[in-house]
Amino acid sequence: TWRYRLANGAQVWAEILCTSERARTLLRWTHVGSSPVARLRVRPLLASRDYHSMQHENAGVRTTAGVDGACVTWRLYDGAPEVTCVANGTWTAEPEWYRQFLYQAERERGLDAVEDLFALGSLEFDLSAGPAVMAIGDPAALSDLGGADLVASVATVCERERTRRLALGGPIERAADQYLV
Repeated sequence: TWRYRLANGAQVWAEILCTSERARTLLRWTHVGSSPVARLRVRPLLASRDYHSMQHENAGVRTTAGVDGACVTWRLYDGAPEVTCVANGTWTAEPEWYRQFLYQAERERGLDAVEDLFALGSLEFDLSAGPAVMAIGDPAALSDLGGADLVASVATVCERERTRRLALGGPIERAADQYLV
C-alpha cells in the first residue's frame, strides 16, 4: 500500500496484491478524505518476452486490444499468451512505445539492461465515484471477479488474502510463503 498526497491536499491510497491461488495482480486506488480529487489515468506498460531478453521497439507488435465492456484483452505477438484486464474504468486506445527503460540490477549483472515498453491505451477512473479497481492476469484467473460489482469482488478477494496471510503465524512462516510459486 502506498499513500499519495496530491497538490490540492487530496489523498489517494494505491494498493497492489498478487494472490496466492491464481495468476493475477489486483490493483485498487481509493480517494481518502474530503478534499477534491482529480481523475486517475492508468497506462499499463507492457512487455511480452521471456525473462532472458529485453523487448525493443518493433513493427511486429499488435497495436490493438480486444474490448468487451469492462474487459480489455491483449496479445502483443503471435504465440504470446493472452492477458486480460478487468477494470471499472473507461478504456481509451492510445498505442505508443515508451523507450529506454534502464534496469540497474540487470546492468550490474552485465546483461542487456535497456528495454522499450508498449502501451496499448489507458484506463481512466473517477475516484469521487468510489475506488478504482483493475485486475490483470490469465483470463481463467479472473473468472471469480465477474458479475455486476467488480469493486466488491476485488474487496472480497483482498480481504480473503489478508486473512490467509495473517493466519500464517510468525515472520518465518510469512517469509517462506513469499517463495511459493
